[in-house]
Amino acid sequence: MTAVEQRKHLRHVLGRQAPGKFRLLTPAAAYSIAVVRDISGSGIRVFLDASLAERLDVVVEYTELTLKLEMQGRVAWCTEQDHGTGAAMPSLSVF
Repeated sequence: MTAVEQRKHLRHVLGRQAPGKFRLLTPAAAYSIAVVRDISGSGIRVFLDASLAERLDVVVEYTELTLKLEMQGRVAWCTEQDHGTGAAMPSLSVF
């Protein structure tokens, strides 16, 4: 079964990136999120400059000038994919 077949919520592809900054925080490090690909009621797919292990507990952090949001999650999968620039980067889904 593929990841697409397991989805329970409709994913919404983002037409443009939010004006703030996204980071993915793990117990060992913080990673800048290069691209947010899509989002749903139960997850988010992002591109990073690093590969992460499945089932790793993480926090997705979003900050703007007057706003900071943190969402806890777990890495569902991580694989290298092209995010539209021709260069492959690790893509991961957090739920």
